[in-house]
Amino acid sequence: MQSFARILVPSILFLAGFGAGSEVAAQVPQAGDSSRGQIFFLQNCAICHAANLGPGNTEIVRQGPSLVGILGRRAGSGSSFNYTKALIESGLTWDSATSAHRLQGRACAP
Repeated sequence: MQSFARILVPSILFLAGFGAGSEVAAQVPQAGDSSRGQIFFLQNCAICHAANLGPGNTEIVRQGPSLVGILGRRAGSGSSFNYTKALIESGLTWDSATSAHRLQGRACAP
């Protein structure tokens, strides 16, 4: 399984190419710099989302759902979080493009 940083960094870099906002663009890691991507995630996402499993391979749920195994999963389908009806019925499947779209302006999912 790919590390979350390897998946997140390309999405963030994708946004930089479209001028996703000066504040976000200023924080976007440079290509090939996974340590900066990790810092970006820790500063902007980790307060709500976990990117790894807890002790005994348990899912960590914070204010937002865990991001472990999110790629290829239907939005709103995780078992350990109370998703909104809008997200459950959105028909979204999390992939690089969907993640990049959601990261524009750091908007939370519906």
